[in-house]
Amino acid sequence: MKSRIHIFLFGLMLMLLCLGTQPSAIQAQSSGTLAGTIFDAKTGESLIGATVYLPALERGTATDIDGKYTLANLPAGEYTLVVSSISYIKQNIEGVQIQPGEVLTLDIVMESEVSELEEVTVTATAVTNNEAAMLSMRRKAISMSDAISSENISRSGSGNAAQALTKVTGASVIDGKYVYVRGLGDRYTSAQLNGMELPSSNPDKKTFQLDLLPSSLIENIVTLKTFTPDKPGSFSGGLVDVKTKSLPDYLYFNLSAKQGYNTNSSARDILLGDSYNSDLLGFDSGDRDAPALLSDRENSDFPNDLQARFDPDQAALLNNIANSVNPSFLPTMQSIGLNQSWSIGFGNRVDVTEQVTVGFSLNHTYGMSYDYYESGRYSRFELLGQYEESETLNRVFDLEDQKGQQSVDWGILGTAGLSVGQNHRVNFSYVRTQSGENTGRYLRGFWEQFNSEDIEYRSRVNQYRDRDLHSYQLSGKHYFPSLNGAEFEWNSSLQQNGQTEPDLRFISSQAQYLFDSEGAIADTLLSNPSSQFPRPARFFRELDEEKMAFSGDITIPLGSALANARLKAGALYEQTERSFFERRYEYQQGRNFSMNQFEDEESFLNTLGVIGQDNFGRAQVGNYIISATSLRSSYDAEQTIAAAYGMVEATLFENLKIAAGARYEATQLESVSRDTTLSDEDRFGTIDVEDILPSVNVILNLSDQSVVRAAATQTLARPTFRELSPYVSFDFLGDNLFRGSSQLERTLINNYDLRWEWYPSSGEILAVSGFYKYLKKPIERVLRFDISQSAESVQNVDAATVYGIEFELRKRLGFMGDLFRNFQLTTNLSLVQSEVTIPEAERIIMEQTRENPPTKRELAGQSPYIINADLYYSHPDLGFQANLSFNKFGDRLSRVSVGSAPDVYERSFSTLNLNAEKSLGRHFTVQLSVKNLLNPNRTFSQIFKDETFLYQQYRRGVSFDVGVKYNL
Repeated sequence: MKSRIHIFLFGLMLMLLCLGTQPSAIQAQSSGTLAGTIFDAKTGESLIGATVYLPALERGTATDIDGKYTLANLPAGEYTLVVSSISYIKQNIEGVQIQPGEVLTLDIVMESEVSELEEVTVTATAVTNNEAAMLSMRRKAISMSDAISSENISRSGSGNAAQALTKVTGASVIDGKYVYVRGLGDRYTSAQLNGMELPSSNPDKKTFQLDLLPSSLIENIVTLKTFTPDKPGSFSGGLVDVKTKSLPDYLYFNLSAKQGYNTNSSARDILLGDSYNSDLLGFDSGDRDAPALLSDRENSDFPNDLQARFDPDQAALLNNIANSVNPSFLPTMQSIGLNQSWSIGFGNRVDVTEQVTVGFSLNHTYGMSYDYYESGRYSRFELLGQYEESETLNRVFDLEDQKGQQSVDWGILGTAGLSVGQNHRVNFSYVRTQSGENTGRYLRGFWEQFNSEDIEYRSRVNQYRDRDLHSYQLSGKHYFPSLNGAEFEWNSSLQQNGQTEPDLRFISSQAQYLFDSEGAIADTLLSNPSSQFPRPARFFRELDEEKMAFSGDITIPLGSALANARLKAGALYEQTERSFFERRYEYQQGRNFSMNQFEDEESFLNTLGVIGQDNFGRAQVGNYIISATSLRSSYDAEQTIAAAYGMVEATLFENLKIAAGARYEATQLESVSRDTTLSDEDRFGTIDVEDILPSVNVILNLSDQSVVRAAATQTLARPTFRELSPYVSFDFLGDNLFRGSSQLERTLINNYDLRWEWYPSSGEILAVSGFYKYLKKPIERVLRFDISQSAESVQNVDAATVYGIEFELRKRLGFMGDLFRNFQLTTNLSLVQSEVTIPEAERIIMEQTRENPPTKRELAGQSPYIINADLYYSHPDLGFQANLSFNKFGDRLSRVSVGSAPDVYERSFSTLNLNAEKSLGRHFTVQLSVKNLLNPNRTFSQIFKDETFLYQQYRRGVSFDVGVKYNL
């Protein structure tokens, strides 16, 4: 069904393309378009209803509710543009050059009316740098924010929203998906799509996985760092709002294609799990689903070998179950080609009448890539004895790590809009993304349990995972001149997010080498003793989450008599439902039978189910399947948030602006295990709380170019559904037990921010920021030795603090001489420190092996420094541009170790990428990119008494991409 929908949407896009381009494309070749936005010079806000007029053509229009205007199908030539608006100085803009088939973007700033001036004549300058527009938006914003435009995303070579966010000051990306801002993890970061919060597809995480959003669908990304009452209160590090491409102002069609080569993975054999045709579409079409013989059967309905020996019906059932699934356990070496991606987009705007305008766009993107390494390391060490007396750590295991992955990602963005006059607009958008990952992994090497270098431990993983997002949004914006310019905005959304892992397979075994008289390996004995390893297992897990939200906001200007104040109020209702279900099946061995054949696929096929009869005619059982599913690992959850707010923005003096208010949020959260045999205390986790979150933001304009901002706010953080569920479950990927806690409380955070910004010219900025955060009862992971030696849980600890300073610079380098006039430098530096109280139960365990153990540690994922630098070169006359980007972060805490053993840190490394493109005529552009030029080791390690112990290490390889783009 999914593949049919995909094909239908692709066909629909091609049909619209064929129908929509015929007359318009011909006309576009001989005419041009003028478009832009008109701003108030003092406030930076867009002007609604301003008149834009070309006297020579007697053509004109008025700006819409966002201050935008478009004049299409203009004959090529040079014109004078007249811009006027009530209470503003009329402008005559000379030298407006309209080129055939091109769009001239002309943004205009208007001064308030004064008696000495009646009109102003200026010369037109096209605004082509969208970064300048983003800086303009940032400058006029009430809250402190950072913004990335689509142009910046493109020239940095970022493939998705997560990669793009590495350019944000103070942001880092963990596991390629989760964004940490200012040292605070995903719990303290919120992700939105067009202003509405996105759900999470990870059962253990709160934030949406931002790698699901392809960069080709993104208009810009705004990261808010201070809270205002009109935003959700559930963030402290940052609120990431991804804006998808807006409705077009004119006809457009674009097409791009790209191929890439990676030095580790391309055009060779790599290790992958089982592959099926539907993998090319990013999802499993059912080939890996559990058959009904497994999924429709309770644990007690699976026959064992004893039952099969004495009951022919049970023997037949056991045999059918054992042979009902793909018997393959081992990932295999498979030949793959090059990385590839393509995108296509189409849109147009039609003036139905003088007052009614409709627009639509449809964009599609697809990518397939491969990752592989074969010389990685995967190790574990532990502290034996007292910390002070020990000289080194004990080696538990030390393995060679081989891992391959095929990733398929695609997305569809469809938008439609209706404008009635300049004052009313309704938009609809649909976003569909899909991501599929096929992974094979092979670990082999030393394990201390064998106590011999001649015995090798082996572990294999055969995994497929797909994630999907469906986002439906209907929104409107309305302007009422008769009500003193009041504005009303509303938004409704339905977000559906899911993740499935069908038939995830694990198997561990040992191999003993036998040597001949000359010391060469003569033979290998394979075994799988169940007393030493977990039994070979297959997992089927599925998560579905649905979020519905409705919001409304009204803004009422109060006039100059009340300090040009604006009153803003609104409300939000949001409901999230999640279901998570996991099934687990294990292989047992029949009496007098060995599992050794798992190392040999062909032999294993002959050992499943009933493999013969004994001397008495009874069934002889080989390897067979039982269900080890535990309902306590599956749960249902629901969260409801009702919010209302009020705030006032006022200009107290000519250069001082303040925005103050509060937000009320009522939270009801419940998570319920599906295991009805648990006590209520162990089965239910709930939160029912009401909060009032105050916010004060102050803006002081020191000059036309310099701004000081200050903010004092309070926000909150909630536990995830899984954390609130108090049952114990096995995390098969982390190889440990995890227990949630029904006693968790939400965290309150006091935030204090100060920033100085200097805008020397358009598109340039120098900024210095400082911040301090106090977290009351933060939620931290803790070790639970009362459950097992490898069990974790969560609890509220007393307090935590985070503080730091940030520096940012965007500067054109023409001041250094003509040689540098086409260069621009963008760089930022974040210095962050954090401190959290170690839970008392964990300190007690540490005191058993160490005198005076530490009582504080930093927050997980927090780097002491993050550096970003981009050197951008652009030569418009040659149609050439290039960007060299650099990123480096400091060591960050990855995992808390048991007892007094040193914690595991992800070690610092540097990333260097190069992207370049050259236009070929008016329609074509060629692209070249080189990613991960330095190809550093990705290292996780522990340091004990100045000695480094590897936890994990691998390299990603260098990637080379070549592509071509076409624009109508």
